[in-house]
Amino acid sequence: MDKKRIVSTIICIVFLVVSVDNFFRDLTPLLFILNIIGLSCFSVLTYIDIKEILLNISK
Repeated sequence: MDKKRIVSTIICIVFLVVSVDNFFRDLTPLLFILNIIGLSCFSVLTYIDIKEILLNISK
């Protein structure tokens, strides 16, 4: 397994948790929209990283 990929996945998961935490705070509409965009970007990146890790394990 690629250690850089694992570290990247862990960092993305941490950012995802922080984004979810901020998502439920009292936000202005602009910050709310930016949080949704950030949350979706981190979700996609984390999904791609985890998918690549799982595909490399099965090889």
